Amino acid sequence: LCEDDIEFYPNFRNATHIMMFMGPSKADQDAKKAKVIPRTILVRHDGTMSAGLCIQRMLMTRHKMTGNEDTFVPTKDAPLFQNEHGGHLRATQIEAIIHSALKQGGVKNFKQFNTHSLRIGGTTRLCQLGCPIRLIKLLGGWSSNCVVIYIREDAKSAHKFTRKMTA
Repeated sequence: LCEDDIEFYPNFRNATHIMMFMGPSKADQDAKKAKVIPRTILVRHDGTMSAGLCIQRMLMTRHKMTGNEDTFVPTKDAPLFQNEHGGHLRATQIEAIIHSALKQGGVKNFKQFNTHSLRIGGTTRLCQLGCPIRLIKLLGGWSSNCVVIYIREDAKSAHKFTRKMTA
């Protein structure tokens, strides 16, 4: 994913969301889905930290912007998420970031998490919010029903639905 694969709406300074035009994934080698459904990330300006706001601030810092600019001029082919040398982050580097954040957050078994945990967590959360499987498949770029193996159910959720069935 490169800087020129994202767009801020309605503009950089007042962005409410970022559109990400992602390339092919393992499940979408021809990038057919990415062209149909770009990914959307919210940019919150209400004091709540959001992924979109983090991306906006990261780019402001990288490009020495003041925050008053209405437009963002991306560096062509520059990785959106960069390592210390300006290159693409490798999976091992992202995993180290995840481990560091979890360790700082007091998670004792932080080493059991990896980059795939983000896909599992996102899929599980969408399911918990009541998102239909067909939409989860679309957002995640799945063409098969293997999406269901990513959904982690907990006893609390199962109990809630069991109670609904007996009501």
